[in-house]
Amino acid sequence: MLNRNNIEYELDKIIECAEISDYVVEITIAVAGMDASTDMSMSANGETMHKGYLADGDHMIRHRIHVEPNSTLELSMRTSTHRHGQQVSIKGLRINEVDLIRNHLWIWDMFKFTHTDGRVEERNNGLYHNGTWKVTMTTPLFPWLTTERNKRSSIVYREHLNVDIHGEDYRKLLDNVFR
Repeated sequence: MLNRNNIEYELDKIIECAEISDYVVEITIAVAGMDASTDMSMSANGETMHKGYLADGDHMIRHRIHVEPNSTLELSMRTSTHRHGQQVSIKGLRINEVDLIRNHLWIWDMFKFTHTDGRVEERNNGLYHNGTWKVTMTTPLFPWLTTERNKRSSIVYREHLNVDIHGEDYRKLLDNVFR
């Protein structure tokens, strides 16, 4: 039975088991105008997910990657042989079956495209010129997503829960919830 004497120990055990370091990344892209000489490549933390030609239409690229906690997960696409009319655009991004674009729309704000001359376009969703598209996310990913969502939210949680975790009110709260 959970009580104020063992709740922190039990929570630590639960959190330890929930720490995820293996991710399945699924990127849905729309391709238009590519030809056989295209050098487009996609990678996750430097591991190649796809390289080369894709036919026009929608494609889902799937890759499994291990990323240690307290590091970053970086997804990127690059090309140096782009010609006018060629496009590779991000339509969907899912990690471990979680649709980041649908559930965390603010992730679009983190998409960047860096041209070969060094110019950076913020909130760009793909390859329309020569250069590198990139998004960088902190791991463990899902706690980071929640923290970032809360930062962008207009809701302030601390005003609603004004309890000192070392005081008697906190112990009473735990006793009422877990008894």
